[in-house]
Amino acid sequence: MQNTIRDFVQREVVINGAIDRVFAAITDPATYPTWGPVKVEGALVPGETPILDFGVSGRVAVHVVAVDSPSYFAYRWAQGQTDPEKLVADPLTLPNTLVEFHLEAFEEGTKVKVVESGLSQLPGLAPEAAAPMEAGWGLMLGALVKALEGGDTGVTDSLETVVLFSVPPSEVFDRLTHPDKWWAEKVEGTMAVDQTVTMDFGQFGMWKIEISGIEEPSYFAYKRLEITGMPLATETVVEFFLEPTATGTQLRQVERGFDQVPEDSRETAFRTAQQGWSIILGLLEHHFAQGG
Repeated sequence: MQNTIRDFVQREVVINGAIDRVFAAITDPATYPTWGPVKVEGALVPGETPILDFGVSGRVAVHVVAVDSPSYFAYRWAQGQTDPEKLVADPLTLPNTLVEFHLEAFEEGTKVKVVESGLSQLPGLAPEAAAPMEAGWGLMLGALVKALEGGDTGVTDSLETVVLFSVPPSEVFDRLTHPDKWWAEKVEGTMAVDQTVTMDFGQFGMWKIEISGIEEPSYFAYKRLEITGMPLATETVVEFFLEPTATGTQLRQVERGFDQVPEDSRETAFRTAQQGWSIILGLLEHHFAQGG
């Protein structure tokens, strides 16, 4: 049967910032490491195949196609792969897509358009797969806007995010305690105090957590023990506080314990968590927006 998936997805945003600054954020993770990869292994120059390290979300090899500062950046990657070894292999040896960032300066700031094309050439990709890909780029660009316009509070012991949902606390609580309904591919263990649970996120890695608090539908907390099989030197505590509002739910998410992380890795741990929660909570927003 012929694959009827559309060949490309695209998203765009306008950022209140100079085009040079925005281009630097896209091509130099050290500049603003909270929206995309936290670091790059190798060089982002045409013809090279560096690895983008997304921290807890995993590592991905890209083949750099073009770097034309400050208006265009493009690379190829093995979209759809879940095998960690294949994700860091040369994407030109695997089915791949082309990702392009187009930047344009104008009075209000900088317009960024990202286009990912070649989807119709990916074997076995279902037609409905394009929608979550497009949503994923929307989340990434949203995180880029926050990184550039939200200011930097510096590294502290805890980070906090507040999100509003148009569904009742019981539904938000249900998704937080059943991540396999919206994000995880598989969950092993019981969501009960003092129990250890493993959550498999496919290409985004695997978490092992220990439940430290659960009060339906207002509170859920756990300690992160391992990420993708690697024990954490310092276990941070993640808490979710849910309150009803006139239109749904206010979710306040807090991760604390970064002061106990070894100094040489504290900032990386903090920035990776910032980036991760921005994407994870964005996925939950998208899940409910789609009627999940």
